Amino acid sequence: MKNLKNFKYILWFSIIVFATSILINIASSYLVILTKIPLSLLAYIQFILLMLAYVFLNKKIAMKRIHIKSYLPFKYQIIPYLTAMLMIVYLLRPNSNNAEITFNQFFVVNIANCVGAAICEEYFVRGILLKSLLQLYKKSGRMGILYAIFAASVIFALFHTFEAVITKSWIEILVPFCLGIILCAIYIACESIIPCIIFHFAYDFMVYFLNNNVAGITIPEYIIITLIITSIILLPVMWRGSISEKFYK
Repeated sequence: MKNLKNFKYILWFSIIVFATSILINIASSYLVILTKIPLSLLAYIQFILLMLAYVFLNKKIAMKRIHIKSYLPFKYQIIPYLTAMLMIVYLLRPNSNNAEITFNQFFVVNIANCVGAAICEEYFVRGILLKSLLQLYKKSGRMGILYAIFAASVIFALFHTFEAVITKSWIEILVPFCLGIILCAIYIACESIIPCIIFHFAYDFMVYFLNNNVAGITIPEYIIITLIITSIILLPVMWRGSISEKFYK
């Protein structure tokens, strides 16, 4: 399974990561009961444990390099960065709910959830999973990039099945799928995980604190917006027809 050289190994690795996440969540819950650790502190402990587990699994099984510094010429990064910045401004724009945001235990917990999800999920889904799929479909050129984005986004969405079952709403799977497509596009277009983490944090912050900012957008509109944004972000990549060789290493 090392290096995740075929799709079967990628799926098995995803299942291992998913199972590890569940076990850490369960262990964290029992930790609260046994030690009476404050909920606000537990949220950060859980995030740290998840991150350590992901790093360990990457080192022992996937062995993928997580790209922090981009080696792309700046001219290729202008469009994706500008698009991501405009989306972040839109997501975090002021609204009538801003006055309700107060600094308390739940604020601290939600911030931990935003930070934890942004770092851990980007490390696994974009840093390991997407890169494995890109390497798998490398010979397919432009279509291979689209295949990798679609497959990574499907797996990312399936990680949210538990929320969908609880809420009895398939939207809990569709929204992560669309978000996953945008985040995959950002990682590929910028060749750095940093803008993905920032955008992911901004989106989750909006969900927890500024949910009125996307109220009223229908599902068909959400899908259309996702496709338009993704197309714009990937323009430089599609124009070149490939990803830089340094990104594949």
